[in-house]
Amino acid sequence: MGKITLRQALSVLDKSSPYSVSTLRLGEPNEWLKIKNYLYVSSQIEFDFQNALINAKSGDLFFLCGSSGDGKSEILTRLHKQFENKIRFHLDATHSKKQHSTAVDCLNELFDQYKQTQCILAIGINIGMMQKFIKFGDQRHNDIKDYLNKFFEKEKVSPFSIEHVQFFDFEDYPRLDFHNNTITSPFVSEFIHKLTEQSDSNPFWKAYLNDLEEHNISAHNYKLLLNKTVQRNLIKIFGLIRLYNKQFLTPRVFVDFMYKLIVTEHQDGLIGNLFSSLDNDISEKIVNLDPNKIRNKEIDDFNLAYSTRTLSDEDKAYIGYLNQLSGITLSLKGLIQLAYLMKDDDNKYSSQLSNAFNNKEKEYYLKLIQIYNADEISSDDEAILDEIITKIFIDAIYKYVNRHLPKSSDNYIITRELPHYFISSKADIYYDFNWIKQYKLVRTNSIPIPLIINDQDPIIFNLDITQLALALKIHNGFLPNRQKQDELSQFEEFISEIIKKIKDVEDIQLVNKQDKAITKIVKKRSGYSIKENVI
Repeated sequence: MGKITLRQALSVLDKSSPYSVSTLRLGEPNEWLKIKNYLYVSSQIEFDFQNALINAKSGDLFFLCGSSGDGKSEILTRLHKQFENKIRFHLDATHSKKQHSTAVDCLNELFDQYKQTQCILAIGINIGMMQKFIKFGDQRHNDIKDYLNKFFEKEKVSPFSIEHVQFFDFEDYPRLDFHNNTITSPFVSEFIHKLTEQSDSNPFWKAYLNDLEEHNISAHNYKLLLNKTVQRNLIKIFGLIRLYNKQFLTPRVFVDFMYKLIVTEHQDGLIGNLFSSLDNDISEKIVNLDPNKIRNKEIDDFNLAYSTRTLSDEDKAYIGYLNQLSGITLSLKGLIQLAYLMKDDDNKYSSQLSNAFNNKEKEYYLKLIQIYNADEISSDDEAILDEIITKIFIDAIYKYVNRHLPKSSDNYIITRELPHYFISSKADIYYDFNWIKQYKLVRTNSIPIPLIINDQDPIIFNLDITQLALALKIHNGFLPNRQKQDELSQFEEFISEIIKKIKDVEDIQLVNKQDKAITKIVKKRSGYSIKENVI
């Protein structure tokens, strides 16, 4: 093979490439397959699965299960070479090998052969296909369907074993880590390191050097990706779309995204591609994080100064640095986007953009994950819990449910509205610290917040980052956007639970809509005690 361009080398990552899904190819790998294999990153699930196969006995059954694009076929293809004389592999349980049969029919036959031969069987299977086989698989395989049902009932631990069957679930091996108050990913870090390593053994680096002579867009984009701050914050962006949009980082979608990120032409180069729609699931979510959508004083002032040509010398110097970094002259949008990506870069430049991209909900959410995973909760941790749960989340509950009241009414919330009055009931709300101390966080999609209402048993609110962002807005005095109905409805459903808890309390208030007077009513054995105009 002669000189290849960077675009040609990267094409093996394209989702439409014949190399995007691994199969049991015969013979030696060709040059394109070698290029793709150079980027392969081993994972903990592969290591654990391999160890299980080493110790397998006759009649053992293994399921490698996850979502489409998780890398099941890649792992099984690699292990097939090691165990082909000992173990039978079924790479893809989603498709049928016969023209007029279904994937379920194929699995029925596969399990027939497995039971007859008592072979060791390793299957790559999607979660949806497992559920489909439970529903439509033949009754003669009710034993296997029972194993599958028990897998779905399992605690979140991998591998899950029952008798001679083991399940390895990709969901139990997340590719993004949210500990130590930051977002990291060994998988992405190693992949990008391999992709950008300045070594003659790296086919992508050699192709980049070839492309430098042509001054093409792929070379400019690749050069920006060499920057360690860009790499680090790219990982943080992947973590944010996981938290905000529940977007999993599956290898097939990820490598396709990296391909499009580098080779797609955009006036602002790689940074423009990052916040543009690139026909990729990851890209579609990152678009929502475009910093040009942020409305704050710093960004508005920068926009105005740029448009009126009144930029400070510091801003001009920073713009020069960003243009030099990208290798092109960036547009206003591109400058803000690259400043966002470089926001924690250690450089000598100072600009009003430096403090424009604070993300309090991310900061608070990562702190909660850290505290919930801690072996012991320190006094400093407890102070952080007070700040986030009491001063922000619980405060947001009071402010939202009482938004129609003329002024704050501590520890009372509106439970009913009449033509001329609001009825408010006593609601002492605080979080259950002892519950949190005993709880261990398994998933980072949401964090359970145990709230005690009037000394009753706690009720749990599963707080995700979007709900935390909503609570922050309400706490800061902004009414939520009704267009984001899903976020608001979850918050309102929880408030409804609180109202159910306090509907029978004896301590209530009437708020006159006209003159705003508040009447306190306390129920006693002899009837009601009424005190007019307490506020």
